[in-house]
Amino acid sequence: MSRMINSEKVRALSVVLAAFMLAAILFSSLFIALEMHHDCSGEDCPICICIEHCVRTLHELGDLSVLCAVSVLPVLLIVFAKIATGFVYVNDTPVSRKVRMND
Repeated sequence: MSRMINSEKVRALSVVLAAFMLAAILFSSLFIALEMHHDCSGEDCPICICIEHCVRTLHELGDLSVLCAVSVLPVLLIVFAKIATGFVYVNDTPVSRKVRMND
């Protein structure tokens, strides 16, 4: 039972993390698009500094997604290969066979 609860917590945490990553990508891209042609006030322009931070965030998230894809891709290939070869993940139990157990 506790294994199921931990699984639900991990799933909820991964959904929240994915939502934060999506929001960071969306808002960083939106800020860059809106402020690309601003009136720059010189070397210490706060908007240019924010644009640099947004670009750095997008690059870091892009590198992270490549790392995740490289680490998850072999696992997905193995799972799809098992499915393609006809591997069945269903356990064979007396209930699934509809065996009647009389005492």
